[in-house]
Order: sequence, then C-alpha cells, then structure tokens
Amino acid sequence: MCFDCLAAQLQHLSEYGDPPAACGLGDPTVTPRKLRHTAASPAITSGADLNGLQTMLGHDSATLTLDTYGHFFPDRLDEVSKKMHKRRSKQLAKAKAKLEKAEKRARKAAEAVAVLEGPTA
Repeated sequence: MCFDCLAAQLQHLSEYGDPPAACGLGDPTVTPRKLRHTAASPAITSGADLNGLQTMLGHDSATLTLDTYGHFFPDRLDEVSKKMHKRRSKQLAKAKAKLEKAEKRARKAAEAVAVLEGPTA
C-alpha cells in the first residue's frame, strides 16, 4: 500500500470515522490505530519532522506523538556530537585569531611606547 493512500485514508478516517474501501481497506480488522502506525513508520523514515507527523496523525500534542512513535526516530547522538564539535572548533579558531591579532597590536603599541620613551640609562 502506498504512502499517499495511507495519508488519504487517515484523512478519510478523521472526517468520517470509518475506514474507506479504497486500496483494499474493506477489511474490518483495519482500524484507525493500525493505519496511524502503518503511516507513521514510513513518514519518519522519509524524514518527517515531529510537528508534521503530529498534524498528519491528528494528535493534539507533539508530546503524544513523540511518546507513541519516539522509538521510530533514529538515534542521532553521534550526529549531534559531531556538529557540536565542529561548531566548537570554529569558535575556538575564531577566538584564537582574535587573540593573535590583539597580541600583535599590543606588541606594536609596546614598541611604539619604547621608541617614544627613548633609551633609558
């Protein structure tokens, strides 16, 4: 069964409360709950975000959606860690460049002061 058919069936269920006969859904064992579960998995693997999934499934809150389908979302801790490390590295490089520039200015200023003071005996 295609994802578009599942989405249409969920829409039909939310409007009329009974499963449509389209796409072989004359089966009485097909329930709104089963359709939601069947639609949620391919939506998540296709990259649906939490709010989009919440709207598609007709949930009142994203918390309900996450509590119900959170286990389908991939564990992205490695990805988050890499992004945080990359951002931290960029910020450190930027800070080091600013520090080097400030040190260079300070050296030039110290040299200028030394020239103005002249030799001390």
